[in-house]
Amino acid sequence: MWNLRETRVRVYFELRDAQGALPCAMWGDDLVALGLSPGVLTDGAQVVVGGGLDYYPGAATSSPAFSFHVTDLRVAGEGDCSPSSTACASAWTARACSRPREGAAPPGRATHDRRGHGRGRQGTRRRAGRPGPPRRAQAREQVLRDAERLAVHAGRAVVDRGRTLARLSRAPGAHLERERGRLHQSLREMRAAARRGTQRERERTARHALILDRKVKAAGLDGRRRQRLDALAAALGAHDPQRMVERGYALVEDADGGVVTSAATARERGALRLRFGDGAVDATVDR
Repeated sequence: MWNLRETRVRVYFELRDAQGALPCAMWGDDLVALGLSPGVLTDGAQVVVGGGLDYYPGAATSSPAFSFHVTDLRVAGEGDCSPSSTACASAWTARACSRPREGAAPPGRATHDRRGHGRGRQGTRRRAGRPGPPRRAQAREQVLRDAERLAVHAGRAVVDRGRTLARLSRAPGAHLERERGRLHQSLREMRAAARRGTQRERERTARHALILDRKVKAAGLDGRRRQRLDALAAALGAHDPQRMVERGYALVEDADGGVVTSAATARERGALRLRFGDGAVDATVDR
């Protein structure tokens, strides 16, 4: 046994001899159920295993492979001789094949072969080393079934591997196509954003121009209004009675402060008040 390694579910190792190595795998629960002492299974340990051929169809990251599925394991020499001995191997085979089969006579009882000669217990032991025709037929059927199963698994593995390789071969082109579509979409979005930004700037510039134009017009209107008001103020100042009085004229008022504009009104009022540029004096009309 070499290269023993354990995972959460299975145990993997190799059986080596002078001619090569056989990869083996065993369920971890089956190994624990054997109750082996700790440290027994190490590199270089001699073991005796039982089981059958197993096939792994492979996956996307691993290749298909054959291995030996171990269902029984024991250390060589525990209750048995070393399997490296040819005599011991023959004894194992004889012991396995000497088990009574259905319809067979018990050991020690005479039986008859096709020639009619009787044979005793010694003759039975001599023929127990090789399987009879029924066992060979069963073994042949089992081999054929295993070959058929392996062929099916191999075909599936080849198909799966072909699909995986085809998918991987298409991956760069698909990736480039996705990137090209993404870049085109980004370019369209950038163009649309630029158009929207230009339109917003144009509208904002138009609003600013309109506001400035209105301000200019309002400023021009205020200037014209100011000139008109100045002209009116000048005309009003020219007709101010105070300025007339300051130029040498006198303003005639009655006792109530009303303006007297005729001689008849002055005679009627009698008492008048004359306002000059530097002050006012009272006057009385005699006639």
